[in-house]
Amino acid sequence: MTRSRGLALRELRRRGGEARFGVRLVDLVPGPDHVRAHAVDASGEEWQIRAEYVVGADGANSDVRGHLGITVPDREAIAHLDTAFFRADLGIRGRRAAPGHDRRRSPSTTCAR
Repeated sequence: MTRSRGLALRELRRRGGEARFGVRLVDLVPGPDHVRAHAVDASGEEWQIRAEYVVGADGANSDVRGHLGITVPDREAIAHLDTAFFRADLGIRGRRAAPGHDRRRSPSTTCAR
């Protein structure tokens, strides 16, 4: 779990809220002072949820945004990339790393395609 996700979840729970993962949004109806959501999980269990807010943290092809009719104009792929993450000791043999630098904890990244 990313640090920002962990912080957001802790704050949500501190305020009495809850998060559900692996749930698909079926419908979303905004009201004057609330939002009503219909959701279903992989087992088929359904929920009707009434809330003041809905957070659409569901990615680039957001179902939340789609249900609300919010479009993203001029959204088109300008490039397709593959990313590989790896660790490598890029130090020169016989030379010492800078003070405070830990070569074992310094990832190197490359993007290609």
